[in-house]
Amino acid sequence: MSQVVTQSGSALLPYYVNDHGRDTLRSITVASGSAVLVGGTVLAKRTAPSGSLNHYDAYSDASASGLNTARGILHERVDPRNGPVLASLFTHGVVRSGSLTGLDANAITDLRDEIQFV
Repeated sequence: MSQVVTQSGSALLPYYVNDHGRDTLRSITVASGSAVLVGGTVLAKRTAPSGSLNHYDAYSDASASGLNTARGILHERVDPRNGPVLASLFTHGVVRSGSLTGLDANAITDLRDEIQFV
């Protein structure tokens, strides 16, 4: 099935289409020093430096340290500027691709087995 990034038509719509998937949110830690991240931001898992292993940050296809592989979508706004914070990761369900931050064709490929983009 081909996935195409489209605009949702409304910035006020939540990124998720229905409650399916919200019941399986994963608890994660967002890396310290990251910028404020809004709900709907595509996240990746850091692989280095060792002090931030298993911490998540905004996905960037051009990045190193594991941030170039999308792992899920941040469920709510977080502010990790003063230290790591707990957050929820959306990893399964239907989402409005136009309501996501940081989504690109490679992130869609990374997530397509569990997330359906409309």
